Amino acid sequence: MKNDNRIKLTGIILGELLTVGTILFLLATKQYGRLPMAFCTLLFVLLPAIMERIFHCKLCLPVYIFALLYAVGPMMGQCWLFYYTISWWDNLLHTCGGVMFAIVGAYFFELLTRRNDHFLTEAVFALCFSVAIAALWEFAEFGADFILGMETQDDT
Repeated sequence: MKNDNRIKLTGIILGELLTVGTILFLLATKQYGRLPMAFCTLLFVLLPAIMERIFHCKLCLPVYIFALLYAVGPMMGQCWLFYYTISWWDNLLHTCGGVMFAIVGAYFFELLTRRNDHFLTEAVFALCFSVAIAALWEFAEFGADFILGMETQDDT
């Protein structure tokens, strides 16, 4: 358990160092339009630890590391142009997001029902939760593009 905490802390430190390095790079190269994503990533890297404290739970190490990678993924895609240089990067992040939100949905199911003996019901709830979050995310991206004139979907 102590070793897991050390690995989690190391992951947070590496994620934050990567993010700070990205911010410095963006400032040095005057890519100011990409700075909001990098600054948001500073918070995203801390989310797994924050969620553990809020919900009084411990994420298993593989899920924690997976969450950290998912937190820095969009920044790597946008700021380091992985979306354009690695053809499967966007698909990878969508898949990771689906898995992460399904895990969160399964946790919420157990938290809300205080049971874990209905695997099929839990799996369906987790799947529906993940799909609902994905749909809300797409609505948010469309809204940002349409209302704020942003280009979050890179479709034009």
